[in-house]
Amino acid sequence: MCNGFSHRTSLGGAVANLQSTSLDADIDDGFSSFQLHFHNPLPPPLPTEVSYTFAVPECEIRIHNLGDLTGGVQTAGEILFSLEVAMEKADGLPLDRRLDLGVGGDGIIGRSVSVVRKGVVLGEGIIGWN
Repeated sequence: MCNGFSHRTSLGGAVANLQSTSLDADIDDGFSSFQLHFHNPLPPPLPTEVSYTFAVPECEIRIHNLGDLTGGVQTAGEILFSLEVAMEKADGLPLDRRLDLGVGGDGIIGRSVSVVRKGVVLGEGIIGWN
């Protein structure tokens, strides 16, 4: 996507495209894939907002330390941030703090992200620029 052509308009912030990893239909409720959008509103002290739409309520979104998914999120290192979600859709849900939407250090760009329900990883992906 870098230096290429895309019809998709940049929205700013960060995005993660997650793909299904679960084979347990009783837990995933038909989860297939979805996007997470992270946005830092102005002025800077305001917390990061996350937007998502998916069909699995009562799950947890986790951002992991590493960004290599060759071994799945089980090898992605410690969990840097997690968010319990009880609803199926959020548009601008404020987090409890402002995340660094950059690369390196405390930045979330390039890190792996997962959605977990009842201890089962439903989907995983990598956070990138939006």
